[in-house]
Amino acid sequence: MLVAEDNGRMVGFSSFGPSRDGGAGAEVGELYAIYLLEGSKGQGIGTSLWYETRKCLQLLGYQQVSLWVLETNLQGRKFYEKMGFILDGTEKSAEIDGQKVIEVRYQAKIG
Repeated sequence: MLVAEDNGRMVGFSSFGPSRDGGAGAEVGELYAIYLLEGSKGQGIGTSLWYETRKCLQLLGYQQVSLWVLETNLQGRKFYEKMGFILDGTEKSAEIDGQKVIEVRYQAKIG
């Protein structure tokens, strides 16, 4: 996990590790979450956090990274696409607070 700070105040984090997808090889890592406080978006903090996360994944030996994002999270999806992630066509359903949601998977090469 990495934490982004602004003047000693935590404004975001990323969480990552091995892919949790069945059948993924040892070379595939996963970005489990990247999150910024609402007031910290649009300042380049998320981009910096992703670049540092990518470095960590590379140091851990991963050559590819995947992530799951809610299909309706257009702001997040736009960010991931800007960072070089490509929608791979895989989706799954989940339940959040009793509501069925669809998650879509993105992938990117990092090695």
